[in-house]
Amino acid sequence: MTIKNNYISTSLKYLKSMMQLHSFRVKLIKGFSLLLIFSLMSFSSPTNNSNVHSFALKSIDGSNINLGDYKGKILVLVNVASNGPLAVQYASLQKLHTEYKDKVVVVGFPSNSYRNELDTDKEIRSSCRSKYKVSFPLSTKIDVKGSNQHPLFKYLSSKSLNGVMDAPPNMDFQKYIIDQNGNLITTVEPNKDIYDSEAIVTIKGLIGA
Repeated sequence: MTIKNNYISTSLKYLKSMMQLHSFRVKLIKGFSLLLIFSLMSFSSPTNNSNVHSFALKSIDGSNINLGDYKGKILVLVNVASNGPLAVQYASLQKLHTEYKDKVVVVGFPSNSYRNELDTDKEIRSSCRSKYKVSFPLSTKIDVKGSNQHPLFKYLSSKSLNGVMDAPPNMDFQKYIIDQNGNLITTVEPNKDIYDSEAIVTIKGLIGA
């Protein structure tokens, strides 16, 4: 009888240990599954950007432009080109960037989408700085339309993404005014200077001036 009881006791202990091992394995598998999901989320590019602050690009100097770093400031985002007839607007954009430097940041995005940009980032940087004394951030050259359109400009161009308006750039120097929280407010057409009365009123309104 004692042998039988010992056998039953040993069997129960074995069964209990196996159940605990199974429970541990289940928890381990769940843990690895969650870790894998979070890892994939971390390394994948966001497809639904909540606002402009979620975008980052390479700068023309080789560093990074993280638009989230400008939270709390108004952004004026502009697709620029050095050789087109509207390149003179670099001067007024630089003036705005300097005049309201604590509250407004201009960011330029060189693009050859309208065949008015120089070939290399080095040439673009040299031209902007020597001719127009540009000190505001410039990205590396990107496409602002077409099949290779940069995700930032997809966002800015489509109401389904930005929640405000369909506003694809129809030429160089389309200007997008972004509020302090990274939301698109309005655009300024390429042929209008950033100091156009309506544009500057919008910017001053956001500043509270």
